[in-house]
Amino acid sequence: MIGYYTDIAGLDVHQEPSGSMLMVVSPGYSGLLQYSPVEVQKVIPDLAERWEASPDGNAYTFHLRQGVKWHDGTSFTAEDVRSSLDRIRKPPQGTRSPRSVMLKGITQIDIPVKDAVRLQLGNPSAAFIANIASAWQKMMPRHVIQAQGHMSNNIVGTGPFKLKRYATGVVYEFVKNQDYFLKGQPYLDGVTFYIIRDVGSRFAAFRTHRVNMTSQSNGLTPSQADIVKKTMPDASVGQSEAGNWWNFFMNGERAPWNDIRVRQAVSLAIDRQQAIKIVDEGFGELGLYMPQGPWAKPESEVLKLRGYRQPKDADREDAKKLLAEAGYPNGFRTSMLARSGVYYENAAVFMKDQLASVGIVADIDVRDQTVVFERQQRLDYDCTYFKEGLDIADPTTILNDRYMSGSGRNYSGLKDKTLDDLLDKQDMTLDEAKRKEIVLQAQDRLQELLPSAITHWGVYLVGWWKEVRGFNAAVSRMSNSTYVQVWLEK
Repeated sequence: MIGYYTDIAGLDVHQEPSGSMLMVVSPGYSGLLQYSPVEVQKVIPDLAERWEASPDGNAYTFHLRQGVKWHDGTSFTAEDVRSSLDRIRKPPQGTRSPRSVMLKGITQIDIPVKDAVRLQLGNPSAAFIANIASAWQKMMPRHVIQAQGHMSNNIVGTGPFKLKRYATGVVYEFVKNQDYFLKGQPYLDGVTFYIIRDVGSRFAAFRTHRVNMTSQSNGLTPSQADIVKKTMPDASVGQSEAGNWWNFFMNGERAPWNDIRVRQAVSLAIDRQQAIKIVDEGFGELGLYMPQGPWAKPESEVLKLRGYRQPKDADREDAKKLLAEAGYPNGFRTSMLARSGVYYENAAVFMKDQLASVGIVADIDVRDQTVVFERQQRLDYDCTYFKEGLDIADPTTILNDRYMSGSGRNYSGLKDKTLDDLLDKQDMTLDEAKRKEIVLQAQDRLQELLPSAITHWGVYLVGWWKEVRGFNAAVSRMSNSTYVQVWLEK
């Protein structure tokens, strides 16, 4: 039993933008590949039992497991793979695909033999296997989608668990798939997600052992994790290596946010060190558009940038000058879209105060998470401050997905050919050192354009009781959410 933090808009993995949805439906689905639940950095087979690349890196052939059944008893086939990947990369009219950019390099999908699929790429892609192994690339039943057009209200997968029932805002209950293709698995009889929106009530449910574990997403706050470590010897705390980041998006298709001077002013105004203290209880780190690691500027260099310097006086004076040059010497009024819930609403209040420091008055527009995502995708907002969860710590997944022209999650409406060319180039560069140089150039370009201002990077904290065995906090909260390897010790 898992205490979950939010409800979800729909069950269609390909169409929904929110990672919170993916983590609830994942027990029902499989992908071609996956990240290992044990060696969490390693890509391993799922529905494809093996794969190989062509010598030039422009094609991949995936050899599929035989005898796999959908939950309704229908046989899984290579045609299901082709239709699923086509649905993601070039969705039919009326179907949205927020992550189509992850598969944009595929130019052709062939079925050379009955149980194999060959993916032709326009160019080699450094991130291709990582993207195929992403928890978002779930295979869906062609026959069901042809019959009903979507998968928003039901789950028919090949995953280790079958959806038994769900009540929106209350519970999502899965039971063991007796015909799962890995014999002897899953070990659990079922997995149940209880929706507990209030952060205090959710923690109380965990502390009193009414649930076996917390959600992997927003499961524990830093202070709650500290309580678990100090007072609950029979419980454990883990964190995903690939965590989250707080992003202030500005709608570049609306005035005054279409003026780069306004966006620059906001970035200068934000006290990012205070953001870490206030929004995430001091548990976070500074960074640009990639988390600290192989693709990021070192924090020592980041601290020298305008907008990151301390004290804030000089930055904020520069911000006021930029606003005056843009025609707003006394600031302006705007609406800031925010998710409901104490955690997100408090973060919105923090950002409201930051904007006020340079004369911008923000009216906070609190909406349910599902509404927020819908409006962000439609660019139906002025500005918004929210936390994004990381799937794979790869530049293509993070940068191309959010800042490439036309991407389904380009929430700022940014269109910049120079940046697009850099993003394409980094994905096609297989030499890691050269790729890093291009990724840094892309981040420098983003710092010039400022479609969004990142305040800080954090991690996800998850708690579980001692009877939960076989669970490892994964690289990403999303990459280990089928629970196929988990069991309960009695």
